[in-house]
Amino acid sequence: MLRLARISPRRRCATLYFARAVCKIKTLFRSAETRLSAMQTLSLLMHCDSPNAAESLASLVRPLGYAVDVQHCDDSHAFSARLADASSDLALYVVSAEDTLPAQAQDPRQTPLIALLTSTDAALGSFIGQGADHVAYLDDQDHVRHVILHTLQTQAREQRLQTVEARIHAAQQPLMVLLQSTRQAVAYVHDGFHVYANPAYLRRLGYASLEALQSTPLLDVIPDDKDRTAITDALRQLTAGDADRHQLTLSLITPDEELTRYHAQLQRSVFDNEDAVQMILDEQVIESVSPQALPRAPRQKIHDPVTQVFSQSHMLTLLDTVLEHARTSGDEYLAFLVHLETGPDKPEYTDQCMRAAADRLLATIDTNDVLGRYSGNSFLLLSSRDASREPAQLADQLRRCIGNLGGLLHGDTHCRVSAVVVDRHCDDAEHALTRLKSSFVHAQDAKVPVHVDLTQFLNVPGSQMVDHVWAGRVSTLLNNNRLTLAGLPVVRLRNDSWSRYSLVLQLHDEQNAPLPLSAFSDPVRMTGLSASVDRWIIFHTARQLSQVLQHQPHVQVFIPLLGNVLQQHDFYTWLEKVVQQFHLPANSLILQLDADAALDAPETFGTFCRHMASLNCGICVTEHDDPTVTHELFDQSRNTITYLAPSQYLVDDIHSDRDSYDTLNILAEQCRRQQTLSLVSGTIDASTIAALWKIGIDLVAHDALIEAKNTELTLDLSATLSA
Repeated sequence: MLRLARISPRRRCATLYFARAVCKIKTLFRSAETRLSAMQTLSLLMHCDSPNAAESLASLVRPLGYAVDVQHCDDSHAFSARLADASSDLALYVVSAEDTLPAQAQDPRQTPLIALLTSTDAALGSFIGQGADHVAYLDDQDHVRHVILHTLQTQAREQRLQTVEARIHAAQQPLMVLLQSTRQAVAYVHDGFHVYANPAYLRRLGYASLEALQSTPLLDVIPDDKDRTAITDALRQLTAGDADRHQLTLSLITPDEELTRYHAQLQRSVFDNEDAVQMILDEQVIESVSPQALPRAPRQKIHDPVTQVFSQSHMLTLLDTVLEHARTSGDEYLAFLVHLETGPDKPEYTDQCMRAAADRLLATIDTNDVLGRYSGNSFLLLSSRDASREPAQLADQLRRCIGNLGGLLHGDTHCRVSAVVVDRHCDDAEHALTRLKSSFVHAQDAKVPVHVDLTQFLNVPGSQMVDHVWAGRVSTLLNNNRLTLAGLPVVRLRNDSWSRYSLVLQLHDEQNAPLPLSAFSDPVRMTGLSASVDRWIIFHTARQLSQVLQHQPHVQVFIPLLGNVLQQHDFYTWLEKVVQQFHLPANSLILQLDADAALDAPETFGTFCRHMASLNCGICVTEHDDPTVTHELFDQSRNTITYLAPSQYLVDDIHSDRDSYDTLNILAEQCRRQQTLSLVSGTIDASTIAALWKIGIDLVAHDALIEAKNTELTLDLSATLSA
């Protein structure tokens, strides 16, 4: 009989441990396979010296939770081709200080591009101007990993946002089909304008298309004053959230002036992801009312009986509506005054000329423009400000379209046209008309047919007499060398190779005594001369700086601007010519812009940032004091801001106010995250400098920091404006 060998306890224990180890290894393999299958694969396009260098960079990305598919290119042309076909998730380009990015990097693309600099002497901003989305030093691997992670997270958020928007759009489609097919008249109103109306609503109001109704303010289809007041109050309460719904009885008028009275239901709603008011007209018509039943007939109230364009009273109402929309949305509009010189002062002759001029103007203006008769010989035109239409060219086009009216008008100049910008800073219609008339007076005094004033409205009292006086004073100051500039040193608390200077305006009277700058800057802005003064400063600074750079490289000059360059559409073309004329290197000119101006016009500021990057000029945003809106300035890193300057009062209160200290600390940290240098200026003592250094502020502009006079930048900027 065969006897089985007895297994010793030691062997049985070893066998048990081995079985458990095998189970654990299987479990680990299954867990690794699960994680690997769930891991997102990242297609990484790289331009570097060798595949080994590419693999070294890929090793920085894998710990972030990605499976990396490396596409290595050692040729810039091959890299550019792959970058253009958008087959990669992220592109890394290793570049030295002497090299540049491929020209295709500035073309529109979907793949983010990060420039990795092999030398710390290279200027980060120059590669941003060449098309890189982010820049980092290759030796600082922690920073490289942080930049890559930030870029991927931003890209993921944008993709999720696009997905959500697509889902919202898909969910809205059945609702839009329902709105289009219902017999109930439904419209959505935002800021006093129709943003949508279904076919039933359009039929009730007699409009052939939604586009025609969208250009018509809601108050234009409500002729009765009591109804206007009622719906204005209702819209204000609904928009402010003081009420959820309202029921009104309104008289609505069609373009053919058929008047019908409806029950209207108004309630708070959302349309196209924006707050709106839904307006439903009951299917049953209450009663029809003739226009003669109103206190004033609609044609007499809305239209001029001679020219058939809108009347003066109605144009003033429209101007108030435009101003309200400008204040809530930040949009800008243009107001034109077209004045005819009709010759003999006879009513029948004037009426004949105005009728002919109205027909020609209506044939020339855009369908969204609104024309009305302002006075006996004048028309008022309201137009949306569009970058594709230059205001001066449009004004000249209005003048030329009238011509000599078939021989009715006499003389070389048959009409004059003046124009102003109507924006959120304008107080009321009277304020806008006062500026418009003042612009017309300028055209008369200068004996020119067209005068366009594109300056921003300011709450500064003034008159045309003040304008003329200050226009003469500014010319005298420049021509007599009483307006000069001083270069104030800007010192970095952490050393680098750059020399920086902030320009300070200095004003002197006839006895060469200093004058307060406020006595000059406010009237210059009010009279519309700020753009000319700014360009005088930039031009002569660039000319002198080009000479300084020959023996003192790495110099940056901060230029304070009196005007708002965001509103000067020809500024970029002019600045490009200046930069090319004097061969200025990247970021040698830093233009200072107020934070409020940037936040008030985010789209225009974004365009400004892109233009400045393409021109290799830097941007310094000043007077910023709210960390909660800093992300709006950078717009998810789309806007490149070279320097950010916190408000002066935060620095003044750094020791006495804990909130000011914390605010500066947060702003400094936000600047570090965005690779933007922080800058403060003013009267600063040693203890304040120590506190700023501890917080992490990068730069301080203060003349007491440098006692050696030979370190200051000397610029001879006393040339006249005509030079």
